[in-house]
Amino acid sequence: MTQTIDPVHEYIRRIELFTRRLLSGALIGSSRSAQKGIGLDFDQLRDYAIGDDPRIIDWTGYARTQRLLVKQYQEERNRTIVILIDGSSSMQFGLEHKGERAHWIAGIIGMIGAYGTDKVGLIIYTDMVELHVPPRAGVSHVHTLIRALYTHKSHATRTDIRPALKIVGALKERSLVFVLSDCIDGHLAHALRTMRRHDVILISCADEREQVLPATGICIMHDCESSNSQALYIHKNQARALHTELENRNLALETALKSTGVTVITSVYKESFIRDLLLTMRRRMRY
Repeated sequence: MTQTIDPVHEYIRRIELFTRRLLSGALIGSSRSAQKGIGLDFDQLRDYAIGDDPRIIDWTGYARTQRLLVKQYQEERNRTIVILIDGSSSMQFGLEHKGERAHWIAGIIGMIGAYGTDKVGLIIYTDMVELHVPPRAGVSHVHTLIRALYTHKSHATRTDIRPALKIVGALKERSLVFVLSDCIDGHLAHALRTMRRHDVILISCADEREQVLPATGICIMHDCESSNSQALYIHKNQARALHTELENRNLALETALKSTGVTVITSVYKESFIRDLLLTMRRRMRY
């Protein structure tokens, strides 16, 4: 009797193994350190008392005021990580669909959160909220989250992040919010400006073929979200001009978002993306 292999289980297993190999123990841990100043949130400064750990002395303040103060911390609660994924039709573009890459990245982020006992939530959106998995802790919860990612089929085609951000805005605690999108959304930059209370990281899931258009001559361009098609003649100079326009658009978006504190990472080139993602999460997770 042949055993049926669950493709979703295999998908989850590959993500889990890849994440463990990727991190190699750098961020993995079942709990945060109890050492003062690590895994703790800063509370206030107070006068030094005999027996205080020298590592928590505010030496910069001492050099300025000649007053010996120490940094007082309070125990840091487990973080809440919310992953927002653009499920619109434009995310289906590419030999490797941008949506499939976004799902893989979301799985990795979710597993990192699970290893750190953080609560992880998921929102898939188009121009409405397609799927909402509230934040919870635990590896089994993240497995459920990844299974929902793998099996979900979006109903709408267009993109508008604002309904999804209403759910994020209702969260009581400050959260680490990942937005995975190809950024083809006229509301994106303005909407993310309203999320100042949260730590927002935008992962741009553009496809490499969108960045460099070949001089193909006559070709049919199809808009996945509006279902409109148009014949275009792309010669060498026009291809170069379109490429420059795309670069300028991406740069303008990144500049607009950085001014609001949103971190932008591009996933077009995988090796540099993985490095940037790990560095960004290491700075924030503080294990």
